[in-house]
Amino acid sequence: MMSPQNRTFFSQARHALSIEEWEVRKAEIKIQQQQQQDKETQSKQLKQLEQQMPHHQQQHRHQHKHRYRQKHYTKKKKEAVQPPSEKLLNWAHRLLTPANDTTAYSFVYMGSPRRTLHSEIRKALRLVGVATERVIDIQFPAHGIVALLVHSSYETELHDLLTHAKLTPKNDFDPISANTIGDPTLLAKLSATERADEAKKIYQERMLAMCLCMSKKHLGIAILRHFISLSKEDMHHIDSAYWTKFQDMNPKPTPRQHRPISTPNEARNLLSSETFLIRGRLQTDWLQYHNYAIQPDIKKRGQGGISLLVRPNLNLHIHHLPNTSHFSLSFQISIYTFHGLYLPPPLTLNDTTTIELLDQLNITNTTIILGDLNARSKLLTGDHSNNTHGIHALEPWITGNGLHVWNGTLTRTQPTFRTAAGTSIIDLFISPENAIINPTMNICDMTSLSIYHHLCTLSFSPHLPWKPLPVPNSTRQHWKLQRFSDPELRQVFIKKFENNINSINIVLEQLCHSTISIPHPPTIEQLGSDITSAIYDALDHSVSHTKPRPKTWNTYWNAELQLKADLREEAYRKWHRAPNNLIIRAKL
Repeated sequence: MMSPQNRTFFSQARHALSIEEWEVRKAEIKIQQQQQQDKETQSKQLKQLEQQMPHHQQQHRHQHKHRYRQKHYTKKKKEAVQPPSEKLLNWAHRLLTPANDTTAYSFVYMGSPRRTLHSEIRKALRLVGVATERVIDIQFPAHGIVALLVHSSYETELHDLLTHAKLTPKNDFDPISANTIGDPTLLAKLSATERADEAKKIYQERMLAMCLCMSKKHLGIAILRHFISLSKEDMHHIDSAYWTKFQDMNPKPTPRQHRPISTPNEARNLLSSETFLIRGRLQTDWLQYHNYAIQPDIKKRGQGGISLLVRPNLNLHIHHLPNTSHFSLSFQISIYTFHGLYLPPPLTLNDTTTIELLDQLNITNTTIILGDLNARSKLLTGDHSNNTHGIHALEPWITGNGLHVWNGTLTRTQPTFRTAAGTSIIDLFISPENAIINPTMNICDMTSLSIYHHLCTLSFSPHLPWKPLPVPNSTRQHWKLQRFSDPELRQVFIKKFENNINSINIVLEQLCHSTISIPHPPTIEQLGSDITSAIYDALDHSVSHTKPRPKTWNTYWNAELQLKADLREEAYRKWHRAPNNLIIRAKL
């Protein structure tokens, strides 16, 4: 175990030591370690003696020890205040020093006999006195080369530290030279000019990936802008096209815009497959239609399950069709029939049963099939692998019914399912090619759903406009009647009501002096309507209207939950863009 003195020694050692000084330090360390071992041996011997003592003596010894160590809370022991370390002083100095007019960054290249871990490089830099917190990034641009990215204000000091440690930087290294390409197969295919272009492309792609993965976004922006501003003759220059790529891959945050979910010509629904829901409802205020999961064993969760969620304010009629199997949920909107599917993997559901389930679906010119089919096909979707569902079931069924897989044309080769083992395309949208107009498909691979599937959306224009539901009857009107406790507002209501009923009083007086004892029914209806209007108008001018509560006013989702969801999505995007991720190029 290292003593506090040793820790102080290492924190104060900021420069490389000579051979004689290092020998003296090693001797001091050995002495301190020997002292620590002696203390541990002595404590073990004391414990052994206590165990050999009689029980009553041990109890008396512990009581005496407890009295001796009793704390006095009225007189607190003053703790020694340690002076700030050199590291903290340097940080304070940099923080309070005015910045230069220009922000610049540079690379310092070092030699290394082998490629090692970033942590080992930083450890070696600390041993020679380099402040690793000022090294922005460590790269390995070529075999036997280590690149240190630093701010220009630290470049001179870094060179001095390396020189003092008898380390020579490689100032003649060219990061865009063809010699940096270490793949012999690639070198054999390219000419001399193509090698230089490929080396420059590799360097620029590496810099773009580094700037995207910076924990501080402003730092990545500053680094990329600096290297783009360099002259084209500079070997560290980056083309301006990479600034456009950076903006596309790291867009500026935009405020959340709450737009209406549906309009008379727009309908949005959500189909969720493999919900494992065996009964009841999901915790949401959306309208729900379920095909519940199968539960072979009561002690285990359900298998499969499909749910259709519809926005409460959707002004369209959805006709839920009867469920014909445990693996489909069908519904109809206007002229379109939708079949939501969940087909288990080939190991659970054989190909013969899969073909039978697909043949049970009613296919027309306006049918849309969507869901998790667990069918992989290189031919239909551009997936990098096939499975039996894709070859023996999906491909013959698609060809026989004249259907079109929109994943193959709109988002070809883009995976919809991602795990640590690899990726695949199994969430599909299928329909006759002329069933929809202007289709667009989006796979939200940067959205975290806490599952392996990505959110997939298909948007299209219908052949006929959606028919909205008829306008409902007028709802009950509400006023802020509690405001009548204010005498001034009460008098405003009375005066306004008296003015409104002046004309009604004249009509009533005429009817009283009339020879007709019973007025006609239309006259009575008109008087009642006029009195009601007079009351409503007086209420509007005094206590004012109030809007009724919506059906979802007491929903559990609030601003705090939305903030946490946004933070989770941001963390997921950072993880997804992280370099050297095992799932980026993995094949399933």
